[in-house]
Amino acid sequence: MVCDRCLLNKAKGYSFCKECGEDLNNVECTSCDIYRERGDRYCSECGKDLNPQPKKSTFSNILDISGVIITAVLACYLLIEAITAVWGISVVWDHLPTYTHKLFIVIPKIVTFFSFSGPAVQIYYLILLAVVLLFVYHIFKVSYKPTKEEGIEGLKRTPIYEALTLFAALMFVEYAYIFILMAMGVDVKSPFDEDEWEMMFTLLNASVYEELVCRVMYLGLPMLIIALVMRKKDIPWYRYLLGGFGMSRLVLIFILFSSLMFGLGHLGWGWWKIFPTFLFGLISGYMFCKYGLYATVCMHFLTDYMTASTWLGGAIPSLMMVAMLIVSLIGGIPFAISYTKRGCLWIKENFSPKQS
Repeated sequence: MVCDRCLLNKAKGYSFCKECGEDLNNVECTSCDIYRERGDRYCSECGKDLNPQPKKSTFSNILDISGVIITAVLACYLLIEAITAVWGISVVWDHLPTYTHKLFIVIPKIVTFFSFSGPAVQIYYLILLAVVLLFVYHIFKVSYKPTKEEGIEGLKRTPIYEALTLFAALMFVEYAYIFILMAMGVDVKSPFDEDEWEMMFTLLNASVYEELVCRVMYLGLPMLIIALVMRKKDIPWYRYLLGGFGMSRLVLIFILFSSLMFGLGHLGWGWWKIFPTFLFGLISGYMFCKYGLYATVCMHFLTDYMTASTWLGGAIPSLMMVAMLIVSLIGGIPFAISYTKRGCLWIKENFSPKQS
């Protein structure tokens, strides 16, 4: 016989009622459905959670913890890089009037189509700096509200979380790849010997210009042309150029193409550079399609300005760089696994026979 305490004891997780000894596996509350339909979180009769959250696996908990740490540390370092870029004006500015800058395309060989010098380079430099600072501000702005309102779950749906955790995953894979090459005796040093001011300028330029060439020109523009030819009006035309138009099987083809062009464009470093830059191109292409150009530029800037602490000097930037490397290399392991699984699942779902 069921007593008035049976349901309460069952809600507490007991198998048998502490009051009457009834087997609680056979006791069902008749009021749960009523309170669930009302939208209540708990049943007022038995106390049962009417919307229980699925228990997370150990791997999911590791991802949550790693993701928060990675986002916090790398977001701080991204700000340090932005500060360094602004500080770099005093280092770069006076050298620019005598510097000749070349604009190029990758076909896949790098071909220069225009060059300019003098005050025009200074104006160009200020535009690059303004774009980077604007995009860094924007990625923080659009990521703030979901994080504030929903905590970790909100943070996980933000562009800054995905950009920084993908960056960490890429860092782990790239360093593992470089370590293997070094063990094989391959020279993986940069072939370029530039002054500090020139590195500040060229890397800032790469963060913006290379994304315009490889993501906008080789990915967004072809999708825009296809949309115009097919008279698609579900997505505004400018979305294809600024990004954020979503993923599809057709989009993946152009992501692969743009990534290949990006990788071949780095052949000047040696054949070994193709794989990591191709991989970066895949990630950047995905971020461009999902979020937009601002997210890819921020990722590129974070990657290229990693040595910002050595330019800025001081203990805090140097310690932050060490923390960034440690967090990326360790925290990047579970995310490399997670994103690889997600990518394979997306390909399976979109390229299975039933999707053809």
